[in-house]
Amino acid sequence: MKTIAIYNIKGGDGKTTTAKHLAVGLAKKGIRILLADADGQANCSKSFIDKKLKRDPAYYESSLDGDKEAAFIRRYMNQDHGATISTIFESPKAVSSCIQHTSYANLDIIPSDLTLYLADTKLRLSDGTRENKLKRATNFIKNDYDYMIFDCSPVKS
Repeated sequence: MKTIAIYNIKGGDGKTTTAKHLAVGLAKKGIRILLADADGQANCSKSFIDKKLKRDPAYYESSLDGDKEAAFIRRYMNQDHGATISTIFESPKAVSSCIQHTSYANLDIIPSDLTLYLADTKLRLSDGTRENKLKRATNFIKNDYDYMIFDCSPVKS
């Protein structure tokens, strides 16, 4: 499995958009892709989860005032996203439980959420083995995907 990291220290420069389009484009060519959202803002995760929620009729019923975006945000914030990339830093063996399928063939995602910031801080203050834990995790799935694409945060990831 080859790894691609979309990284820049500046925010708002298109990292997430690049990661998403690269992942979808390669997946459409039949290449097995695992997209890892390594940004606690979780915009990449939200874009794929948004598609799942919008297919759910309850998405539309949950909006009393007609503001569908506000309804989505409320549902997203109250939803249990299950295991995320933060889980991998606690237990690299749990990587398979973090993977979610998307609506695209050949494209899976490891979602993120705000807990990534806390997990990252804990690792920095402890043994500093963030990269080692991530590398160990990828060893468990290296034969399942052709590429792993990281959507990195606009800070040192």
